[in-house]
Amino acid sequence: MQTRGVYTTISAPSGFTQILTTTREHAIFYKVAGASEPASYTTSVSGFAWNTGLIRISGANTTTPINASAVGTRTTSSTPSNAPSVTTTLNNCLIVSFAAAADTGYGGAVPPSPPGTLTSRYGLGQNPYNNDDEIEWKISSSAATRLNDTAGATGTFGWSDPGNWSAFSAYTIAIAPP
Repeated sequence: MQTRGVYTTISAPSGFTQILTTTREHAIFYKVAGASEPASYTTSVSGFAWNTGLIRISGANTTTPINASAVGTRTTSSTPSNAPSVTTTLNNCLIVSFAAAADTGYGGAVPPSPPGTLTSRYGLGQNPYNNDDEIEWKISSSAATRLNDTAGATGTFGWSDPGNWSAFSAYTIAIAPP
């Protein structure tokens, strides 16, 4: 699960564990589902301009689901929008890459697009939000996956940046097989 916000405080939903976070108001959480799960989950975010994405993954290791994880951030629009490489220690890990972005300005929020080596799972864009300071914020997030057949380095994942976002974070998480 990935939550994105501008000037926010993010709290994990009940039963979720935080994997990664950045100083750019992004956080990634996971939960191993049990036999009885609610129809929906509620996140607690204070502040404004946020979005949440949720991915359901079946067939993962329920004892130690995270094999490796890393985050990369960018604070200027002139540097690459790459999710960092992680080194898996197991064969057949599911690689999940998330990208989240924020910027000021007018116009719609276009979610980052994953590279062709990943399969897109979702892309969310929030149109500009005007706070009390009359700053227009637009935010977006996306997620994509692929199978890593053999243990080792995944390589980086270059996300497209259609909005030339000033604040951008990209994550790579390896989900362990059962």
